[in-house]
Amino acid sequence: MKLNWRVYSMVFISGLIYFFIGYYCDRSSWEFLIPSIGLLFLAYWNLVEYKSKPLFRPDHKLFNDYPILWVAIAFRCLFLFSVPVLSDDYYRFIWDGWLSVNGINPFLYTPSEVIAMPESIARGFTYDWFSELNSPAYYSVYPSVSQYIYAISAYVGGGNAIGSILVLRCIILIAEIGTIILLPRLLYSLNISRKASFIYAFNPLVIIELTGNLHLEGVLLFFLVLSIYLLQKGEWVFSAIAMAIAISTKLIPLIFLPAIIPYIGWRRSLKYFSVIVLLFLFLFYPFYTSRLTSHFMSSVELYFKNFEFNASIYYIVRELGYMITGFNQIAIIAPVLGITGFLLILFISLRGKTIAMKDFLKKLLLVATSYYLLATVVHPWYLSTLILLAVFLHGNRYVILWSCLVYISYITYRDQSYTEEIWLTLLAYLPVYYFLIKDVFLQKGLIPRSTKKEVAAR
Repeated sequence: MKLNWRVYSMVFISGLIYFFIGYYCDRSSWEFLIPSIGLLFLAYWNLVEYKSKPLFRPDHKLFNDYPILWVAIAFRCLFLFSVPVLSDDYYRFIWDGWLSVNGINPFLYTPSEVIAMPESIARGFTYDWFSELNSPAYYSVYPSVSQYIYAISAYVGGGNAIGSILVLRCIILIAEIGTIILLPRLLYSLNISRKASFIYAFNPLVIIELTGNLHLEGVLLFFLVLSIYLLQKGEWVFSAIAMAIAISTKLIPLIFLPAIIPYIGWRRSLKYFSVIVLLFLFLFYPFYTSRLTSHFMSSVELYFKNFEFNASIYYIVRELGYMITGFNQIAIIAPVLGITGFLLILFISLRGKTIAMKDFLKKLLLVATSYYLLATVVHPWYLSTLILLAVFLHGNRYVILWSCLVYISYITYRDQSYTEEIWLTLLAYLPVYYFLIKDVFLQKGLIPRSTKKEVAAR
């Protein structure tokens, strides 16, 4: 199968840039990172919008008809032996995993408490590693499945950082490949062109932040897609199991649960939620202590009340708080925005009666959008969930723009002061809000990609 020179050039240039970011670009080098990201998104947009027949045929044999998807996997493989330089969260991932390997409950002690233990150095918890942690005074906030994955990476890595990084990346890469394979199947069942999967498979943020920077959203999204796929097939028990694993990887899918009620009805939803709760508790059971809940929730509370980064609505309200009181009122503003977001999620999710899968997916995207617009912290990898859900809908330009412009936030890391330029952050959000308002609210353009009958009905 022949591909156009234009595609070859975009693939080749993108590959070089991914290699540069993975092995040579530090997050403080924003003057190199941001133009590189801009070029990647330019190539990405051209590839997604490309109309050549060799890239798309109506046949449903995936990799025979979409050989370019092998390139999406190859882009991820370029990061295989790199050490993340755009995020230092992996230090905590491996730290938590090494705690489990040593028989220490990662929810029981903060890193500061662990390093103070007399036997900590002998167990491999060095001060050099401890000094790299970005939250040494907080208990772990990563749920059970994440902890299992961190433990596997630490155990197989044998205490070696490079080995643990490689194992963790392989796990994420396998999950990403699973998503790239499963997502077109879900699209096909909804009678949507499988080429729409390019929106996720080739998105630079997804490639860089998940496989590249080792964030377990890659695992979360696989189980989220699996859950939606099984729900579409009417296998709601197995869908609930997949959803429970997704929630036990990262808690964010909890915001999607209310939207399930109009889709499968109240009675079945209660059973669906029961399966999730039982499996969630089962997966957490090995970590259970009398202090588990208090420690875990204390870190979650600190996260929502103390941290702020790359926000939009929150920063505007915060500035108003400064003008009125002269102080940062995050302790008040964050809970108010949280309650507002919760009520908005319920309104979006529960509005209307029984709905089709495509309408259900639209609700999920609106729920996730509302959540992150009201959040106090929006790291780039958080948006991977939005990118996945945008695959199913027209009117998604605000998501694509957001996934690109969010990288302006990396200017914050230009020096050790980590001072965020609020004016620049809000300026980056302007195009996002413009297309959100225009496409979604004014033109009502956020609609399913196909209005034909679904191939596999519930």
